[in-house]
Amino acid sequence: MQPVTVRLGMWCVVAAVVFLVGVSVVSLRQAVNAQTDSWTYTGDNDEEAAKSLATFLKEHGMSAEYVEGGLVRLKVDDVNLALDPRPTENNLDRVCIHIGFGVKSQSKRSVGKLLEKVNDLNRRYNVGGFYLDKDNDLAFQTQITFVDTISYREIELAVRWAVRSAVISIMRHMEGDLS
Repeated sequence: MQPVTVRLGMWCVVAAVVFLVGVSVVSLRQAVNAQTDSWTYTGDNDEEAAKSLATFLKEHGMSAEYVEGGLVRLKVDDVNLALDPRPTENNLDRVCIHIGFGVKSQSKRSVGKLLEKVNDLNRRYNVGGFYLDKDNDLAFQTQITFVDTISYREIELAVRWAVRSAVISIMRHMEGDLS
């Protein structure tokens, strides 16, 4: 009877080793995927952070391009936007998301009315900050705050949320003006 017990025990040991090796391989794959699916920047140089972020986003299939001055330009859901990474020495980092919307030239003549619209958008919709840019075009800004590392998925979701929030807020605001 002892040989059967020894064989059964040996099979249990073999099964346990195979199981542990399998778990280790899965854990290793998850660790590698976690590293490649996250962007980490530990410096405090905005230009270098923008170059690094543009490369990271391109590697994940986004149409990102570095723009002189520390910005990353991309297009999401047919909306052009810019990402402005702002790393800090204390590791509490952020990426500002800027979206510009053109304003018809006849509307630009009345900057006061445009500012009223901007102030109303900011009062009614707490999704970020609407403002007029240097050309008196309507613009929107929000940000993602993180500590050193952020996943591609978090960036993608934040960017898509920003685009939809800004567009929906403007559309709702215009709806009220048209009724």
